[in-house]
Parts: sequence; C-alpha cells; structure tokens
Amino acid sequence: MMNLLLLLPLLAGLAHAKSNDNYERRGVLTYNILDGGWSDEGQGPRLVLANGTASGPFANYILSNVSPYNNVVAFQELLNWSEDDMKSVTEAFGYSEHYLCQNCDGYHVGFMSRSKIEVLKDISTGGHGAIAARIDGIVYVTFHLTPFTDTEENQERLAQVDSVVKEIISKYSDEPLLLMGDTNNPSPLDLIRYDDTTVCENDSNYCMNGKINYAPIQYLLDAGLNDLCWYEYNVDLNSNFKLSYNQCSNSNPTSIWAHDIGSSSEAKIDYIFGNEKFIEAFGVVHSRVQISQATDQASDHYPVELTFTPIPDKN
Repeated sequence: MMNLLLLLPLLAGLAHAKSNDNYERRGVLTYNILDGGWSDEGQGPRLVLANGTASGPFANYILSNVSPYNNVVAFQELLNWSEDDMKSVTEAFGYSEHYLCQNCDGYHVGFMSRSKIEVLKDISTGGHGAIAARIDGIVYVTFHLTPFTDTEENQERLAQVDSVVKEIISKYSDEPLLLMGDTNNPSPLDLIRYDDTTVCENDSNYCMNGKINYAPIQYLLDAGLNDLCWYEYNVDLNSNFKLSYNQCSNSNPTSIWAHDIGSSSEAKIDYIFGNEKFIEAFGVVHSRVQISQATDQASDHYPVELTFTPIPDKN
C-alpha cells in the first residue's frame, strides 16, 4: 500500500503530462551563475567566449541541456557583465533576444529569450535588483536577494521582497506571472528539511536569532504566489482528495562550495513561483532542480527548470 501511495504522484504527473502532449510546451530555466562564470574557483573558467562561441562547464551545460528546450532563461549574478557580454553570450547560446538590468548593482540579473522581450520594470530593490518583462503573453520576473544575515533591526531580504511585491507582483496580478531567482532564503513549505540547531549553529545567513528566518518567502506566498515545485495531485480522480508533493531538491551548494561550507547549509533557495492567473491559464508538465555531473561543476547553485503548456480554452 505504501509503495502504491508513493507512486500515485508520479502516475498522476505522467497522466497530466500526456494529456498536454497535443499543446505547445514552453520551458523556462532560472540560474545563478557564480561570479558571472568568469572566475575559476581553482577549476578553470566556467565561461569562455571566443570567435562567437562559448565554452567551459557553464556554457557546455547551457548549450547541451538548456538552449534546445527552454524558450526563456533567467540569470542571476551576472557579475560585472556588460551589454556587449550579454549580447555575445545570448548569440552564442542560440537565443535572439536579451535584456540586462540597468538598475542593478554589479550582480546583474538578466533574460535571454527566443521571443520579443517587452521590458516592464527594472528596479534596484535595495539588493541585487529585479526586472519584469512580458514575453509571449506571460510576465516573467527575475530577482536576486542579498545573502547577508538579517536582524530584527535590519531585515534586508524582507525589505527587498516587499519592493518586488509592491512594484511588480501587485501591479501585474491580472496577468499570468512567473517570478524566479535566487532568494538566499529557505521556504516555510520546506521546513521539514531543516533543523534550526544544525543550520544555525554554523552562523548561517538563513537564520535570525538562532532560528531559520522564513519571513521573506512567506511574504511571497502571502502575496498570492505559489512555489511551482509543489504539486497538488488528485489521488482519486472521482474525488476531491489531493496529495501535496514537492519534487524539487536542494539548489545550493554544489560541489564547488560544499567542501568549504558543509552539508548543514544545503537548502532550496532558488525558486520559480507562479501567480493564480498563471495557474488558471497553464498546466505544469514538470519542474525540477537540475542536479547532474554537469551542473555540479557549472556554478555554486543548481538551476531550476519549469515546463508548462497552455490549458485549452484558457488562452
């Protein structure tokens, strides 16, 4: 019986994916790139541009596993990237459109896309910045919260989230919207993964007053956003009984930093959120944190991917 229960979410997901095969699939991936890919961290540069081509562990992963399948890619920590860098990398990766934030600090966020990018917002947030763009009828938002420890007197990440919600999320709540990026913060939905004592005794940036601070992500959930790594499956198609299931693994750290900071800091801190309008209009085929030998060497974060299809008669 237990084995059957464990299989139900998978079977439901397969059935859902199969039902959508006749409709256009779209894909988006969000990825924090350690130091913009330029520094070697003792392992050789992860991004090398030469003669219109890109190489290195990060570039090789994008070219083989991302570009063929994802219409939109969001990046964080494009450290010291210039507009020329963004244009060159976009072309090398096989995308036609790009946007690099103008109001960020040096840790830029940006988009690459196969379709036209209509920029809606470009804000500093008081952190590493955020941009919102309309692409193929969906508002895509990418942002990057600072990693520093919050205190009761100075809750930086909470203030940055407040800026994103008030200046972007609430203003486009009547359109399908996806919010994605590196929050440097665990979610209360994942609290079963974490132990306050184990995480906080190492002076983790995730903690405040000896406990994990879930407030920034809770703020996003309260603003009507849904973590799209979580599913609610109908266990019995003839009833309303549903089973919640999280299919996303921890997104940080990879092996690049794990030997320095240890397993106690493992957490899911990279997300793709969707608002209610998105959930009404699109069905999720799958979402996952992409953990592989390739992504283990490409950055200190693992990327998060979402594939979805329009729901018939909703678009």
